[in-house]
Amino acid sequence: MSGRIALDRFGATPSMSGVTISLPDGKTLEFDQAVTVREVAEKIGPGLAKAAIAGRIRGELVDLRSLVCDDAALEIVTTRDEAAGEVIRHSAEHVMADAVKRLFPDAQVDAGRSDHSEKFQYDFLVDEPFTPEDIERIEKEMNSILAEDGRFEREVLSRAEAATLFRSMGEELKLSRLADIPEDAEITVFRHGDFADLCRGPHIGHSKQIGAVKLLESSGTYFRGDESGPKLQRIYGTAFASRKELKAHLARLEEARKRDHRRVGQELGLFHLDALAPGSPFYLPKGMALYNALIRFIQDLYPKYGYREVLTPQ
Repeated sequence: MSGRIALDRFGATPSMSGVTISLPDGKTLEFDQAVTVREVAEKIGPGLAKAAIAGRIRGELVDLRSLVCDDAALEIVTTRDEAAGEVIRHSAEHVMADAVKRLFPDAQVDAGRSDHSEKFQYDFLVDEPFTPEDIERIEKEMNSILAEDGRFEREVLSRAEAATLFRSMGEELKLSRLADIPEDAEITVFRHGDFADLCRGPHIGHSKQIGAVKLLESSGTYFRGDESGPKLQRIYGTAFASRKELKAHLARLEEARKRDHRRVGQELGLFHLDALAPGSPFYLPKGMALYNALIRFIQDLYPKYGYREVLTPQ
């Protein structure tokens, strides 16, 4: 395979007349030639370079290995920045998929996603749904992978090379995803150990920068959301730069669970939620008493504020 290890380039071609980097504090740094985000962080100071997770160029999150080819405004993203979590969880997706493939070699990998809710997910085509014991094994394998401290490497492939790669891996779902990519688009793959996936990044440099991971749950879904297609298993997880951050996040989730009105209302005997209509509460006597009290309270306010009631067909 002739795919090449590649750096994201910001700027048409590497500048021959030097590059000026503008920093958030208004200072500028001068370089004789194109420079990576990591090299900028190192020039600012070793402490910043050690804490750096990614960069932001013209508002876009990028790898530390991204090459700045012309003058640009650059922000170094560290573990203290909220944006670092996006990169960490994106990379944790790949670690999870790597762990699944190690434990379930016949599994096919579909697509992953991380969002601003501090969760990530990946979908898999497997013979049987994942059990709670499977999820524990996958999380344990993820921690083993983190300890290996493997690097994330970006490659640019031709369409034929990418198809050959995923066909050799038995990843039929990836071949379907590959067909979605426009003909004129650059095809990028990120490798981590033996795992490879279609991905635009950005990613952390090496897996130990993921300080802690936790798999939360699994559920069923359909390939491309089509009920006539293959049914997939989706695993949700979260990841942070440190165990302290993960512990605090899990504590917040537990507090939110305790305050969940769906749980509290049923525990207080106010209503019942049926599996056939999960969004429609069936009010019990105590719940009806509370409901009617609220209605009376609202109705007593109508005259005060000049409102009158009407009734429409239901």
